[in-house]
Amino acid sequence: MPRGSLPGYVWDKAKGVYRRLLANGALGGTVSSDEIVGGLREIAAASEKTLGDLSVAVLDGGLTVNDGVLAGNMFLKDLYNAYSALARGGWSKMDFASWGRNGQLLRGEYKYWRDFMSAIASDKLSEAQTRARAALYVGKAYSRYWAEDRLMKLQNDEYQFEEWHSRDDPVVCFDCLALEALGKVPIGTIRAIPGDGTSTACRSACRCSVSYS
Repeated sequence: MPRGSLPGYVWDKAKGVYRRLLANGALGGTVSSDEIVGGLREIAAASEKTLGDLSVAVLDGGLTVNDGVLAGNMFLKDLYNAYSALARGGWSKMDFASWGRNGQLLRGEYKYWRDFMSAIASDKLSEAQTRARAALYVGKAYSRYWAEDRLMKLQNDEYQFEEWHSRDDPVVCFDCLALEALGKVPIGTIRAIPGDGTSTACRSACRCSVSYS
């Protein structure tokens, strides 16, 4: 996600949604939640491949452990902040607190990533194992959109209800299904965050979503 505004879209602060910007400068319709979730999942899939390729380069010796650590840290930082910025309406809507939340989480992730890079060099992981472990780091980043989105919605009186959706998440677990079975509930009822690694049994592999009304 490039820094700056999103061409073709405008953030509707009152409703907390994106709207299309028409060619004549007029505001168009609201961007659907399905379209947003699809975009979030596309970013996640592309990021899994990038981190997987980076990790395999360390496994094959084409990249040093130290270079793998530095490259992974930079990528994760940008990914966390991009997901958060998308939730908040763009880079310009990121405030000190939102940057700080990501910074605090990333400090722990950097340590885990460094340990992972060291394990690649010492434990002789297979390529499949390496890619699978690298993909887990993307889930935490994916969760940053939903965590920031939740904060925004809780602060907006427009929203009174929330609903968990597994949609076509290929790794949906029993926790996610149980949350989805709740249906539409008063906002604040669902405490789980998709992909945060602790809320559901599928952990960081979760690609569920939450809608508000």
